[in-house]
Amino acid sequence: MPQSVNGVFDGLWAALVTMYGTTTDPELGTQNAMWEDHPLVLVEGAPSVTVPDIIISMGTDARGSITRPTLGTPRSRETVLEIDVVISVAIGGDERVQGPARALAYELLEPLLEWFRVHGQETLGGACRDSFVTATPGQPYPATTAEGSIYGRAYDITATVTAYVRT
Repeated sequence: MPQSVNGVFDGLWAALVTMYGTTTDPELGTQNAMWEDHPLVLVEGAPSVTVPDIIISMGTDARGSITRPTLGTPRSRETVLEIDVVISVAIGGDERVQGPARALAYELLEPLLEWFRVHGQETLGGACRDSFVTATPGQPYPATTAEGSIYGRAYDITATVTAYVRT
């Protein structure tokens, strides 16, 4: 498989489906699973669903830069691609559930971190030369209904997958 930016998105999506064990909902077309006792939905881009306790969204933000071409033939260059994967956990209750929401978010981060530690998986199926994860600190906030009422606490972690694509 030749390396490509689209291949990185496809490879990362396939990895997320595998690591979180999701299956396709025939009605909604979403990737769904259960993590412990919590419903989980995996989406590409910004989520349009707000019902489940856990939403993992890939590609809510992506950035890329292209390096200067090499001097040799065929003057290849490298694209450095950064794709954000947001892990969002919401648990109903009062202030006492903020800690469990944070703990569950970091528990969900572990499979993503471990995926890239296994030799051979860092190429995302041959789509890139190398890739790895950097995770930013989490963000706690009140979980609200569509009407704006607070029903619990939430915690988000943005993990950035950086991939090097040689073209």
